[in-house]
Amino acid sequence: MREMYLPMAAYVLATTALARFDVLFVRHYLLDESAGYGAVVTLGQIPLWMVSPVIFVIFPLASAEHAAGRAVLRSYRQALLLGSAVGLLCTAGLALVAEPLFHYWNEAAFAGYGHYVWVYAVMMLLHCLIQIVASVEMARHRYRFLFILVPCALLMFRILYPRGSSATLSEVLGVMIGVRVLALLGMLALSFRGFREVDNAAPQTAQP
Repeated sequence: MREMYLPMAAYVLATTALARFDVLFVRHYLLDESAGYGAVVTLGQIPLWMVSPVIFVIFPLASAEHAAGRAVLRSYRQALLLGSAVGLLCTAGLALVAEPLFHYWNEAAFAGYGHYVWVYAVMMLLHCLIQIVASVEMARHRYRFLFILVPCALLMFRILYPRGSSATLSEVLGVMIGVRVLALLGMLALSFRGFREVDNAAPQTAQP
């Protein structure tokens, strides 16, 4: 538990900051946009809800496979592919229905925010993929991904907080997506390099 507490604490803090920062930022600095952004978040989180079962399944599965000495890579790739497919389907659906739904829901308050929903959905999809990568890495007792994830979370603070009330929703979402793309690409590169290192270190079976 001592070995796992600090990495897990860093992971939980970083992912919570990434997941909740934008809502708190809008509520604090862009209060006039808060109601509309709240509607965007409500619909835009659908990919998070739909991909979350993959996150819950992959950690115990990868942990059991790693403990038994079996290959984790196949399950890992399937989780990434399934999560991406489900998230993209949700995002495409939201891109089609969000604006008409906002007009029906509350045209006066939300009509100008429908085009942000699919952007937020992309952000949630990236967030889910980050969590899938992190889950597999932690199941393999590898925590180097934190040296990418934590600085990306700090970069988000560094860019947005100085902007304060001069920021726009487009800028907030752009930064939030940008730091997730950086984190995901870096974590994937580190993760798959770790698989190659394990393969290279494995003893080769002599050929007859």
